[in-house]
Amino acid sequence: MRGSVVTMVNVSFVSDLSLLRQRSQRPASAFAHRAYFKSLYIDRLEDLAIDEIAPRCADRPSNRSLCSVWYMGAAVGRVPKEATAFGDRSFRWVLSIDAIWDKPEDDALNLS
Repeated sequence: MRGSVVTMVNVSFVSDLSLLRQRSQRPASAFAHRAYFKSLYIDRLEDLAIDEIAPRCADRPSNRSLCSVWYMGAAVGRVPKEATAFGDRSFRWVLSIDAIWDKPEDDALNLS
């Protein structure tokens, strides 16, 4: 991408949400999903980067999965680091990919 996207932090985790089921008063079916979350901080969001991101967001293995791009500039970027739990606001954009699916046999497809 010709240096148009700079990644600072790459955060991800996988969960079958079983702990939520154990600690919740809701029926187990309310949390019967598997999940994988990944996010990237992006310095500049140029056309070439958008051309790379958009088709991948549209081509998701589960219709429950989400892909979003959050603008972190302006007022959001002016909040002091110490003011909230989300301290790093030095990048202008955050790309968030939230894969959510049901069947363990679909793990490999949704984690790729």
